[in-house]
Amino acid sequence: MTFHPIIFTDVSPPPTHINVLNITDSSAIVTWTIEEGHSISTVIIRYKLFGDTEYNHDIKIRNITITQYQLKGLEADSPYLIELCTENNIGQSLHNPVRELKTRKEAKGSYESKDSNMLLIAILGSAGMTCLTILLAFLIMLQLKRANFQHRMAQAFQNGVREEPVVQFNAGTLNHLRKAKNSPEPVEYPVLEWNDIKFQDVIGEGNFGQVLKARIKKDGLRMDAAIKRMKAKETRRSKL
Repeated sequence: MTFHPIIFTDVSPPPTHINVLNITDSSAIVTWTIEEGHSISTVIIRYKLFGDTEYNHDIKIRNITITQYQLKGLEADSPYLIELCTENNIGQSLHNPVRELKTRKEAKGSYESKDSNMLLIAILGSAGMTCLTILLAFLIMLQLKRANFQHRMAQAFQNGVREEPVVQFNAGTLNHLRKAKNSPEPVEYPVLEWNDIKFQDVIGEGNFGQVLKARIKKDGLRMDAAIKRMKAKETRRSKL
């Protein structure tokens, strides 16, 4: 007895019993069956929006024991055409079945979720702007307070020493010109204008007056200083 090998010369038959289930606004499940006794290597699912000239999605399933597949990323409330075919070493099946699919409208919950997200973003944005406004207002008030303090202190000193519109500075840090030994010339001190002194805060106060913290800038040099402001009945001169 002679055995002749079986040679497949025909393409495989297409899938049968195709159903489209569990349709949502963005997905659907496609099921099918495969006829037994045929050489099939791949199941192919093609789909497109109704009206498109060509199928622009191709899904190849090489495990032919799988008989269902979930399509994802579909457009809501849109019609689709789905074609299923098989493939073997000869080629693809002919007269492939086509099914229609219409996705559902977008779920109301999705809109509510988007609205909730937009509301949350709006609330966070509003809160952020409010915090920024409060911070800017605080900085402006602080700056105005410092400027007002500077003006009041400078005015107070000027009122106390009207005959001397400047203050003599007797610390050696700012270009103190020391008198040479046995020199008949008097010691020279740098002279500070009022705009050389930036008053910062009151750091002490007593029966004889106030002690103020200040920053002094002169000829490119700077230093912190404590300025003693005597009460009017004690003295007419302010000392650094």
